[in-house]
Amino acid sequence: MTEPRAVDLFANVEPDNDNSNECTPAIENDFIGIRINAPEVIDYTPGERDRITGAFGRAILCGIYRFESAFLLETDGFKKTATLVAVDTKTHRPYTAKMVHDHPEIPNPDPPQYPPEMLEGVYETGYFNINMLDFLGLPEQPATYEVFVTLHRYKSNVVTVRLTPRDERP
Repeated sequence: MTEPRAVDLFANVEPDNDNSNECTPAIENDFIGIRINAPEVIDYTPGERDRITGAFGRAILCGIYRFESAFLLETDGFKKTATLVAVDTKTHRPYTAKMVHDHPEIPNPDPPQYPPEMLEGVYETGYFNINMLDFLGLPEQPATYEVFVTLHRYKSNVVTVRLTPRDERP
């Protein structure tokens, strides 16, 4: 099934909101792994920056993951452990990042402990919606990227995203 990739569908997606939305990829009931979706073309206005994040544009990546609970429990959380990757299709330069902001965190001094037999056959599904430009440090220039997400031995589907400057002529 082809996912919607029109830019206007992504306009209403709030970054850092980890809920399902109209741009979330569909998965089958027995799916294990990661699926992502992003608009094919992302326009930006040269020289403009987000006042809070400093990003030069809005490049929304929506995703869904489904893994065994025991597997996820061995990580520091999906967004802290998964790696976002964008590879420039012309230069082949890779850009990578974790999908978390650098905020101070108070560690849980008493994390829950589950016996392995309790988690056997239990799966977790989660969602993520991020502005890739908040994390990847991509240069502010026209380029095409192959984008995917990895988590240990798992790799998502690959989406192609083209960054293009908005025409500033009247």
